Amino acid sequence: MQKGFGKTATQALLIILLSGVVGIVYNATSSKGISLIGHWAEADSTGFLIPLSYQKGDSLITLAEAITKYQSQNTIFLDARYKEDYELGHVRGAINLSFDDFYELLPEVEERLSKEKEIVTYCGEIDCDISLFLGRLLKEEGYERVMVMVQGWEGWTKAGLPTSKGPNP
Repeated sequence: MQKGFGKTATQALLIILLSGVVGIVYNATSSKGISLIGHWAEADSTGFLIPLSYQKGDSLITLAEAITKYQSQNTIFLDARYKEDYELGHVRGAINLSFDDFYELLPEVEERLSKEKEIVTYCGEIDCDISLFLGRLLKEEGYERVMVMVQGWEGWTKAGLPTSKGPNP
């Protein structure tokens, strides 16, 4: 019985390896293949990276536009990442409203939000879509002036912009 199991396990492993190789070869040769390394976002005609989850109605802004809004001090920045990631570092003054805990956390932060002010959501990096999803949820709740900073936390820190650590202010 042990001998038969070993043969079956070996065959299963070979099938898994062969499937992986076929998948990688297909992905590499397909016109619809995805990059296995780097960002999965697509660039528009100006070179601006558009997340794959983009939908009509999503308002995307560049890092430069986000900086201008940040400097105006009339824009609310919302960090869509998990609390643990937020506490390790975030845009200075940003409020943590984790997409995954949106309905639980919204009542806690809602008094600090304004439907009249612009809101900029961000997450970890260009490939991160949770800031898009957070923006859509906010729009469903009546916050119409929501924009998504596509470059996210990664772009913000690479540019050397103001950051903080710790819990929600």
